[in-house]
Amino acid sequence: MKEQVRILHVIGVRPIGGVETVLLNYQLYMKEEKIQMDYLIFSDNKDGEFDRKVKAMGSQVFLFPQLKEIRFFSIAALLNKFFKKHYFDIVHVHSPNIASLCFYFAKKYGINIRILHSHSTIYSAKRWNRIRNRVLCLPLRWQATDLMACSEAAGNFLFYGYKKEYQVLNNAIDYKKYKYQRKKREDIRRKLGIEEGTLVVGTVGRMEKEKNYIFLIQIFEEIIKKIKKACLLFVGCGELEGQLKIEVKKRKMEKQVIFYGYSKNVEELLQAMDVFVMTSWKEGLPLVALEAQASGLPCLLSDAITKEVSVRNCSYMSLSSKIENWADKIIEIANQPVGSREEIGEEFIEKGFDIEKEAEKLKNYYINRKRRERNKK
Repeated sequence: MKEQVRILHVIGVRPIGGVETVLLNYQLYMKEEKIQMDYLIFSDNKDGEFDRKVKAMGSQVFLFPQLKEIRFFSIAALLNKFFKKHYFDIVHVHSPNIASLCFYFAKKYGINIRILHSHSTIYSAKRWNRIRNRVLCLPLRWQATDLMACSEAAGNFLFYGYKKEYQVLNNAIDYKKYKYQRKKREDIRRKLGIEEGTLVVGTVGRMEKEKNYIFLIQIFEEIIKKIKKACLLFVGCGELEGQLKIEVKKRKMEKQVIFYGYSKNVEELLQAMDVFVMTSWKEGLPLVALEAQASGLPCLLSDAITKEVSVRNCSYMSLSSKIENWADKIIEIANQPVGSREEIGEEFIEKGFDIEKEAEKLKNYYINRKRRERNKK
């Protein structure tokens, strides 16, 4: 019987969107019976789509109450009981704000491989949460035995001043899944009620402060002054959705802005777009920007987003640039001959964003890391 490597992935909230896709991709493509990946999630909702998907692949999901300051001591007590009862070879934490508490009890009960994973270049979009999370992260430089990041930018942010080196594990995708199909594009645009010849500016992501979507609405308002047949397509949901709809209504653009909501089929909606835009203040390495490029879309990203995500036909613009300049750039990109949207592939392999190769890399990391730890004894 082959020896298993048991890994516990710790996630601060039930993942939706980018982090969810990253973890599912790695587990789906790892294809290795030596690896057992389980999850500890903090959420007051008893079940979720992510849970069902990983359980179907053989994982256990351990559910803890949603993280709140007033629950600190009760959650600490629960973590103590949990790590006393359950043993793992590796604890891999994706949420720095809970990492210190998890690492403390993991170490207490003999888990000697503790991976801290950076997925962002900001502690939080909210001022108080930024201060709190920064304080919570202070012990991590001594508690974490291994460091990982989704990009150089995310690694340099969280691990600045650490004496250990970090490993970049790319947010890789199955780029073939996003291959452009003209018929699918026509079908999706028809279902969305988009007229032929309409310029569709699109974005995908949670409707949160760091995405800077009000700025995108302002840009689109400028676009429709120049192009009458234009549409802004939002894919995603979040706490700011209501506020964004008010902004659109205030500008009398309800007929030209589509709030699609959350979608399980982002690859289909990307087909309908002409230009993909991200105006974020902060990102780690946005998976959706890779997905957009894999579908052959020209992309315009804010200069706050790492250049590492650029694979093909990707432009950057400063957030300090005028709204009119952003609008002009989007129109210019839409009018550029960009070649066939179907001709995508090799670039993703060369840049390290092919999930099959990256999953193999992570599998070998886990196996070799456990072997090295065992040989120390």
